[in-house]
Amino acid sequence: MIVAQFYNENNTVRQIEERTYDSIAKRLSPESTIQLCLINNVATIVTEAEALGRRSNAAIVIWGRNGEAFEVKVEILPESLSDIDIFELPQSTLEDEQFQFSTPDNIDVVAATTLTRLLMIEGRTDDARILLQDSIESYEDERLGESNPKELASAYFLLATILEDLASTEVDFESAVSAYTRVLALDPNNPNTDAALLNRAGLLNYLGQTDAAIADYMRLIEKNSTLSSGAYINLANIYDEQFQRQIAMEQMAHAVVLDPQGAYPMLHHMLETWNIP
Repeated sequence: MIVAQFYNENNTVRQIEERTYDSIAKRLSPESTIQLCLINNVATIVTEAEALGRRSNAAIVIWGRNGEAFEVKVEILPESLSDIDIFELPQSTLEDEQFQFSTPDNIDVVAATTLTRLLMIEGRTDDARILLQDSIESYEDERLGESNPKELASAYFLLATILEDLASTEVDFESAVSAYTRVLALDPNNPNTDAALLNRAGLLNYLGQTDAAIADYMRLIEKNSTLSSGAYINLANIYDEQFQRQIAMEQMAHAVVLDPQGAYPMLHHMLETWNIP
């Protein structure tokens, strides 16, 4: 896998690109199959960067532009993985010379998150966990999350999914719960908020904290989340386990209304376990 950085004629953009590149480079072990390369082409629009990246068989492209907006992007190819904006500010802000020569604090955690995704693609999940945990701890120690909550929340969400995937003890599951909780505290409007609530609820229920799990599911339902159907199904399962069949059926009925294709098989299975044809 290759990480490609494109040359940029603007010094400020190039400095941030280079810091991003270096931040990824310092996290690579000598035996890593992920390679870094500099491409002596100027990429000023995303389609250019994507095309040049594919031509170089790059898994990540780092590119920047300046104009009405100033930004550096780290983008994981292929397109099925979303890109990550490292830095974007209006040009008027950049006219302050003192600011132009500073570098954004969130580069390191975004670089670590990006590299973590690559390591996961390679199947090196435990290496990914260690790298991301170390980066998050450093970021928290420097109290950078207060000014860059979006990036840190995204990093915590990725960490939580890794911890959940690797969990084998109650402590591991509790660590995943803590990471999901940090996502919700840092950035309530983060795109991962609803998934963090749904996943945390499932873990809380597994840990025997049923009331807390129900509260998370209800939060999703009350905000009309697109994940409400899953929340209703999981609530139905909780009430079924408590032998509260009437309430369980009511929850499943709500799920069927929202997602007939996904909920009907679950309803059918529930009725089968109750010996109801």
